[in-house]
Amino acid sequence: MIFQIWIVHFSILLIVFILIIVGVLIARLLKGKKKWFFTAHKILEVIAVILAIIAVLITGFNFTVGPHAYVGVIIIIGLIIVLLGGIVYTKIKPSTEDLIEQKKRMRMIHTILGIIVIILIFISLMNILTFL
Repeated sequence: MIFQIWIVHFSILLIVFILIIVGVLIARLLKGKKKWFFTAHKILEVIAVILAIIAVLITGFNFTVGPHAYVGVIIIIGLIIVLLGGIVYTKIKPSTEDLIEQKKRMRMIHTILGIIVIILIFISLMNILTFL
């Protein structure tokens, strides 16, 4: 039973990783080329965050697996922060020079934190693959 939970956990998080990468690629490669790029980016990333939270919840917060669990919690927090940063970014309506600069900073923070989270996901994934 425990092994089955970890297989489900791993499978969901692998899907999460794929959704995040596809969402990022859509945002980076299709911006300005397709009208639907932003909607697709938002939908994929929201689904990824929800699935990541579900994947952690089904394990019952088992911290006996060592650093992987702690990195996982950091990743979940990072995913939520990146998602909220993206939401805030879309709500800023640049009407003055200050707001335009604020929106640029918010986008840069969203991008940098997103890259950090992706790196942490990759490290966590590689860490678990060493146990298989």
